[in-house]
Amino acid sequence: MRMDDQIVVVVGSEFARTPGYNGGNGKDHWPITSMIVMANGIDGNRRHGFCQGLQWQRGRRRFYPVF
Repeated sequence: MRMDDQIVVVVGSEFARTPGYNGGNGKDHWPITSMIVMANGIDGNRRHGFCQGLQWQRGRRRFYPVF
């Protein structure tokens, strides 16, 4: 078995940033994040648990994902 058959690279974060800017021209924490998994033999172009889009929530005054 070759070394490149034994390596898995996982890139992720414990949080993400909002798609829009806040009042201070910055970005807030976002409850949705993403992860990338790369390895020899993994089929690409697949998504799991992705959202359909964003919806404005007036009470929270920001966009949230629609699943």
